[in-house]
Amino acid sequence: MMKLAIVIPAFNEESSVGDVVKQLISQFDADVFVIDDFSTDSTIDIANANGAKVVSLTKNCGYNIALHTGIRYVKENGYTHAITIDADGQHPPIYVGQFIKYFDHGVPFVFGKRKQCARWAEKLFSAYTFLRFGLSDPLCGMKGYDLQTLSRLGNFPSYDSSGTELLLKVVNRGYAWHQIDIEQSERENESRFGQGIRPNLKIVYALVRGVFI
Repeated sequence: MMKLAIVIPAFNEESSVGDVVKQLISQFDADVFVIDDFSTDSTIDIANANGAKVVSLTKNCGYNIALHTGIRYVKENGYTHAITIDADGQHPPIYVGQFIKYFDHGVPFVFGKRKQCARWAEKLFSAYTFLRFGLSDPLCGMKGYDLQTLSRLGNFPSYDSSGTELLLKVVNRGYAWHQIDIEQSERENESRFGQGIRPNLKIVYALVRGVFI
């Protein structure tokens, strides 16, 4: 029997996290975990008030460590499947139902695919994974995992790109996977990764490391 956890890394997302949690809890039979990355606003209080289980980091560690912490936490606490979703409201919760459908049909890994990528480095990374594996948009934060199968992939993260590293291991080692088209909503505040050249360089670094997985 599936025991599903929805994992939401969050840092200073008080304007959106409550609505994301509320929608997920009202629509799906799943436990919702907000992994708070040492927020300085009301993210924790709002997540708790809307029914999430909050796991708090003791210092600001960044998105990838928060994601890794959340997946490891739910795996160690008896959940069979996990879906990761961003706290900023860009991933409409309704798509969780499609992830569950593919889990029910025995697909161990399900990945979201946005219609377009925001940065040139994301487009480059997507072109690489499409040409090599037939898979687009490796950087979409909405991903689903069969946690028992996931445990065979070894420890992560190794280069500060948890979800992307896991995806590349999955497709490179021949595990079954499926992609779901995601209509992404507009983000109201600034991206957690910031603007300018630095985020693009981090993505290029993850691509270079990913070539050798």
